[in-house]
Amino acid sequence: MGPLASELIRINSILLLIYSVYLLMSTRGNPLLNRLLAAVFISRVALDFITLIFISNYFSFHSKLIFLIPSITFLGPACTFFYVRTYLGDESKLHKWDWLHFLPSLLVFVNMLPALLSSSIEANGMAIANSLIFGSSSNRNLTLFMPLKAQLFVRIILTFLYFGFSWKILIQHLSQKSHQISWAIKYWLLFFLIVGSLLLIIASIGMAHLFITGSYFYTQLNRPMIALILIFLTIIYMLYPIWQPVVLYGNISFPEIMAVKANNEMKDMKSGVNTYEKVERIASFLPKEQIDNYIVHFGQFMENKKPFLKSDLNLALLARQLEMPEHHLTYILNHILKQKFRDCINGYRIHHFIKEYPAKSNEFTVDSFALMIGFNTKKTFYSAFTKETGQTPAAYFKS
Repeated sequence: MGPLASELIRINSILLLIYSVYLLMSTRGNPLLNRLLAAVFISRVALDFITLIFISNYFSFHSKLIFLIPSITFLGPACTFFYVRTYLGDESKLHKWDWLHFLPSLLVFVNMLPALLSSSIEANGMAIANSLIFGSSSNRNLTLFMPLKAQLFVRIILTFLYFGFSWKILIQHLSQKSHQISWAIKYWLLFFLIVGSLLLIIASIGMAHLFITGSYFYTQLNRPMIALILIFLTIIYMLYPIWQPVVLYGNISFPEIMAVKANNEMKDMKSGVNTYEKVERIASFLPKEQIDNYIVHFGQFMENKKPFLKSDLNLALLARQLEMPEHHLTYILNHILKQKFRDCINGYRIHHFIKEYPAKSNEFTVDSFALMIGFNTKKTFYSAFTKETGQTPAAYFKS
């Protein structure tokens, strides 16, 4: 690869690194999304460094980087999947067992410890790295359980798997009418995965070339075309959020969106005032029109279908009945209606009880009617009634 192409790759790496630092330091948007995107870009920078280390003497005085950086590159595939999943799910933290996806990175670091600790690396790092890749038996003791060549192959396989899962959940999300996202976010995620997939294809070609010919694919390139393409894509990565800030700042962090208060108690129960008509809209990752539609649809469905009368109603079941993504329903309840799911359902049950029980008081006792409208225990009913009205049922109907 010519000196111009090498310099362009260095520029590309610096731009990505600056962008990553900005994302890590940013206090706006969803912090988890920012960190995941930064991790993806840092992984990309690590891959560029490996390329430069092997084709240029510029980094030759950092021979140990050859054996340290591979563990960083293993962060990229998992973080790509988490980024897409977190974006579509509006999540603020990873799931309980997601840390297991970072084990390959840790294992690669452990695998390369003998090479990192070897005294011969400083003087012969490049030669040793080449021998590790091409299977020289004299240096196999510098890895614990997997040669460097196998690590490169495993990373390609993992990347294909994670990108496959990422494309799957994105396509599933876009194919369902109830899963609506703004065009800016949709094209951002599509661009993000398309670029990553193209880079994966290039890396796969390079890996096949390495296994078949025993030489590095990039060293056969005498034109800076690929480097220019990489810089062009990096510039788009940086300019797109400037053009459409929603892709980085649309998911306002939860402390920020909580600033707008909503009424979480059903007041004026006797007059039949509906709490959900009082709810204030707040800025969110969802388009304003979709929030309006969700609130109207939710209110009409609850009033007309009365799913709360079923004692086994849960969040997942209600989301399916509403034909609404579960995480969207959670968002509407928790951050717009400012209620937990169970409190919201019990509120509807109490409202229904107050409206219907007087006409049926000759047929049913308070306790029996409460069990008929979805409450599993008398204790839950009395607790919910007192929470919603501030009175016991007996005191309420006497007033």
